[in-house]
Amino acid sequence: MAGVGRGGGPAAESVPRHPPCLPQLIEHLLTPTLAYTSPPTYQLPTLVQKGAANNVSVLLSIGGWDNSNLFTSIAQSSSAISAFANSVANFVTTYNLNGVDIDWEYPGEGGATGSYSSSDTSNYLRLLTAVRAAIPSNILSAAVPPHAWVGVSDLSPYAALLDYVSVMIYDNFSTRSSTTAHDASLQAFTTAAAAWQSANFPTNKIVLGYPLYGKIAYTKNNALPLGSAISHLDPTTFNNAYSDLIVKMSRENWTQYWDANAEAAWYANPTNGGFCTSPAPAAANQRAGVVRSGGWGGMMMWELSQDPSNVLVAAVARGLQGQVDVMPAASAPPGSAQSAAVGSRGSFVQVVGAVAAVLVCLSA
Repeated sequence: MAGVGRGGGPAAESVPRHPPCLPQLIEHLLTPTLAYTSPPTYQLPTLVQKGAANNVSVLLSIGGWDNSNLFTSIAQSSSAISAFANSVANFVTTYNLNGVDIDWEYPGEGGATGSYSSSDTSNYLRLLTAVRAAIPSNILSAAVPPHAWVGVSDLSPYAALLDYVSVMIYDNFSTRSSTTAHDASLQAFTTAAAAWQSANFPTNKIVLGYPLYGKIAYTKNNALPLGSAISHLDPTTFNNAYSDLIVKMSRENWTQYWDANAEAAWYANPTNGGFCTSPAPAAANQRAGVVRSGGWGGMMMWELSQDPSNVLVAAVARGLQGQVDVMPAASAPPGSAQSAAVGSRGSFVQVVGAVAAVLVCLSA
């Protein structure tokens, strides 16, 4: 199982956010990011040391949603690619890392920065080739969207260079959404897995992602059913760590519902029309079961500090080990068209198990 831990920018000096202590559950830990010219390294030696002591691989994640703006220009230049690959190799050697994860969001279509080119995907192959040559014995992975890269129908050349990809299957409910919906439904999970598999990426190299956070919005006319029109979002409370979310839901008397078809949980508040799409132990366990039975590469979770008690992480671990949790009974608020039928697990297996961030407790 892989886990992503929040990386350290300058703010982390005063407010560090360490991943929880889980060496018995985590196989790879991804610690972001090279977003700064001189990234702080004060945690890294200890992290690597504890990872090695617990058989946990520590990878450095490079890029991210807000920090992918330079990839396009780097990948367009042979000299820049060479410099990048050499820099990666030097960093891996200096800090005795197990490898690196390239988090380019997204080649050929941009991300938060809006920086991209039609030649991104072909240039990405050149960049990966150079990085692989620079670190031939280390892990090289990539964080990827829930669909194959733009303009690429055959991913086998990329698969030959990468040890695995972590498919980010969340944020299906976002600030762009006009109606309430699940952030990480079973359908989104299986569709993303199939998209990468059908593009000739090996099943055992596909690691599927699951969020450790939920999102809150408010509906028009205090409507409760899924699919209700959204009135507004509260930017300060839109994204919530799972650990904070369950406290808020209990304290403010939100009602939890279970969508058996999507195998996903959500909350509603009839007082203020609040809607919350949330991860859940039962859903996490079910996704892990899909991964195990389908022979997928594992499951990645973003991000580990949002589940400090390891409630969701442990549910994933149980699923990967073949332990099936009891699914909640289907439920929905009054006026819902949602079926109360028990959702079928089907033959598709959920992927659990490759989070790239070393999960060790630095405060231990």
